[in-house]
Amino acid sequence: IVYACTSGTIAAGHNSIESKVKLAKPEAKVTTPSIAAIKALKKFNIKNLSIFTPYSKKLNDEVVHYFVKEGFNVTSNSYLDIQADYDIGKVEQEFLFDVLSKIEMNDAEALFISCTALPVLDIIDRLERELNKTVLSSNQTLIWDSLESIGKNKNVVGFGNLFNIN
Repeated sequence: IVYACTSGTIAAGHNSIESKVKLAKPEAKVTTPSIAAIKALKKFNIKNLSIFTPYSKKLNDEVVHYFVKEGFNVTSNSYLDIQADYDIGKVEQEFLFDVLSKIEMNDAEALFISCTALPVLDIIDRLERELNKTVLSSNQTLIWDSLESIGKNKNVVGFGNLFNIN
């Protein structure tokens, strides 16, 4: 079962979400964007991270704090300060590509793009080529973690280097 809200899972906590899901479906595997992102970062052995969110400053800061608490060094952070999920979903992909390709990566090994409502999945390959860095997003890591958990993560192309590591 996939609970697909990055800021929501950070606020509620994975354990809280998992325990509630397990009440209804005790045998279910559960993933969230925050847990999937951590698994992906660890798979790449990444420690230094740049974070981008579309959120308000308050939510953005919560996301940054979460990754710091999980042991990552956040080398840079940018956010759009959009208040409503509905508006996040309307952000144009070319605008995103332009903004994200200009992010100061400092000493970051990867860029994590938060929010399942942000339409970034289709530009990850291009961003990785432009930045010459690993790019991870909430939806991409959720898809990867879900496929990993059922042993079906083969031959996925077009959504970043995450699907190319063993």
